Amino acid sequence: MSAPTVLIADPDWELAELYRRYLAEVGFDVSTAANAPQCLARLKAAPPDVLVLDPELPEGSAAVLDCLYGEGAAAPPPVVVLAAGRDLEALYRAAAFPISEWRDKPCEPWRLAECLRAIVGGQVAAAHGADW
Repeated sequence: MSAPTVLIADPDWELAELYRRYLAEVGFDVSTAANAPQCLARLKAAPPDVLVLDPELPEGSAAVLDCLYGEGAAAPPPVVVLAAGRDLEALYRAAAFPISEWRDKPCEPWRLAECLRAIVGGQVAAAHGADW
């Protein structure tokens, strides 16, 4: 079984890279996007098992969520919102969609991994053995 795929859409490239490296070390296949157009392109090219989304994503996290949940859209991946909570309007827009999990930024990488493991179930354990 292949590793669960995660797309991290976050404008903070240092934090996204930290998460990407840690999650890859613990068995996830991770890609990143720094803005909404990159996120949408990656979603269309290879839909992930889970999307980790900053609601303050440049050029519109609302556009990403509209694409995922819009009329006629395929079944969307679970969405984990990782928010610093500075832009209340962006948070309210994101809250209008079915979000699997909300986490505050900064979130420790191991906590994010734990959250993602719970969402994807036994996929990681099955792929990597009982040490999970």
